[in-house]
Amino acid sequence: MGPGGDMEKRTTYGYIYLGTVVRYLLDALEGTAVHVDGTVAENVRNLRRLLVQYEFHVTSRVAGRLWKLLEEWETELRDHKGDDEWVQNRGLSKSECETLRDTCQIVRETVLAEAEGKVAFITSDKRYTVEKLLEGMGSVFGAGVFEKLPELATFDFIEGGKAIAYELPTAAAFHFLRGTEAVLRDFYCHVVRRNRIKEPRMWAAMVSDMREKRNSPAKIVLDNLDSLRTNFRNPTQHPEKVYDLDEAQDLLALAIDSINRMIRHQHPM
Repeated sequence: MGPGGDMEKRTTYGYIYLGTVVRYLLDALEGTAVHVDGTVAENVRNLRRLLVQYEFHVTSRVAGRLWKLLEEWETELRDHKGDDEWVQNRGLSKSECETLRDTCQIVRETVLAEAEGKVAFITSDKRYTVEKLLEGMGSVFGAGVFEKLPELATFDFIEGGKAIAYELPTAAAFHFLRGTEAVLRDFYCHVVRRNRIKEPRMWAAMVSDMREKRNSPAKIVLDNLDSLRTNFRNPTQHPEKVYDLDEAQDLLALAIDSINRMIRHQHPM
């Protein structure tokens, strides 16, 4: 979890890499280069970073002897700054090698024990890729459409995308429908400039009022909005509808089509 409890993106690569770092340090032999790129000191640095990043707090504490070694190595590297020959020839001493091996054995056992208390939820692509669902919902709409949505609608579609990614289809449906209604309210105010119906402006009433205006939007726009209300929004508002992933993604496609049409009516491209 990130600051404030927000969901944090983590790839499985980092956990696998942590294991390879521990394995490398366990196998390091006397004479192995300490300061050459990709060798001992760099791997100890990476181990410390990964343990902090992935919140292996206990393991980080038991690895204290490694952090002390690293401080000593960084000090000597500063003292030999510019001495490339020394860097190339500085290898692990016998005592350093033993410290690495003994400490990393404890680190390996501790990190495995700590890992038992961590659970990773793995997302997979649906009709849309995980990247789009989690970080690029704007790209599923028509060009330039997402940027013109009201703030509440952008929030709802971003949250709905996450709900699809994490396989919470009924939650996604609530967000998609509320987001669509937020766009509809803006659309209604754009189409109907005078003698608008009073608040609260209900979905059916707004569509009906627009049908009666001389500058009424295209029939397909209003028909689609009525279909969304009748077949999705009304059942979802009552405790009688539970969505599966296919239905939620069907709803998303219909909502995208209706919103694209509303925005293009407001902002001809």
